[in-house]
Amino acid sequence: PMGRVWVRRSARLLGWQPGQTLTLTVRASAIHMSGDTSGTAGIPLALDHRNRVQVPLGLRAMVGFHPGTRILVVTVPSEGSVAVLPVNRVVAAFGIDR
Repeated sequence: PMGRVWVRRSARLLGWQPGQTLTLTVRASAIHMSGDTSGTAGIPLALDHRNRVQVPLGLRAMVGFHPGTRILVVTVPSEGSVAVLPVNRVVAAFGIDR
């Protein structure tokens, strides 16, 4: 089903475990995931047994994810978080016309 984001490598790097609750927020037109759920505003969701997160439709719409959108998953170990953004935004930032 649409909306699942694989974060297997990121989860391994950050020490996240299946079943762990993550907090999802939208910042700077990207979806941010954090393992820190203490006092953080956002949507709490569990990492599934295959290290995926089901991103709610509302959050996907806020950042422009549509069926078939290619995404880039960026892990920021110093922050203990992951950012997920559409590849086309990254390409546009470099001024590349696709």
